[in-house]
Amino acid sequence: MYMNAKLIVMLTLNDVTADNAVEVFNECKDLPIMDWGFKNVGLNEEKRAYLAQIMKEAGKTVYIEDVLNSEEDTLEMAIFAHKNKVDNIFGRYFSSVKEYAKNNGLGYYTCSTKSSGIPVMLRGPITEIVDQLKGYVDKGVDGICIGAYRHESDPEGLIKLLTSNINKPIIIAGSINSEDRMQFVNDQGCAGFTMGSALFDKKFVKDGSFRDNLIEVMNIMNKIG
Repeated sequence: MYMNAKLIVMLTLNDVTADNAVEVFNECKDLPIMDWGFKNVGLNEEKRAYLAQIMKEAGKTVYIEDVLNSEEDTLEMAIFAHKNKVDNIFGRYFSSVKEYAKNNGLGYYTCSTKSSGIPVMLRGPITEIVDQLKGYVDKGVDGICIGAYRHESDPEGLIKLLTSNINKPIIIAGSINSEDRMQFVNDQGCAGFTMGSALFDKKFVKDGSFRDNLIEVMNIMNKIG
């Protein structure tokens, strides 16, 4: 479908799962986007479980992303994912989580710890970030999920360095809010990118709904492809 980099639609706004995530998904589930996800904050566990359930019933591949960063929270998210048939988890690297994911058939995509501030930004030399992520790949994770466009000075340089040095799937997380950025991550060979707030904030169809904006993103993907 479309370009090589796949779209993972995150039903999240400002780094939390949207209150109306279930309604939005039901309005869009007929569209030919197969990858959907949400965060481990913003809805209680019962509502997150229901969201995962209806995504799986619609035949989607499901992702959940940790934003709390501790080992305990990341492992708890992995346990939730297995219990609710979520396919993939995004979060920081912990050996306990890697072993749990491996033993329970979860895809585990890890991010960099070199982030700080409000809003959260990636900081420091891009070579150090890539070296850290290469270390996680060597430990057996399934891929990388990184908010590269939040690097403080050289986001596209970071993406280029990642794709030339890491031989596992690379997902660019967040801040993909324009056709130019979609084109760039595709041209660099990234496996995919997440998009959430840009759809809720109507970055592509100013007066349109979430569905209108998602359809426009699909049209752009088709043009790029």
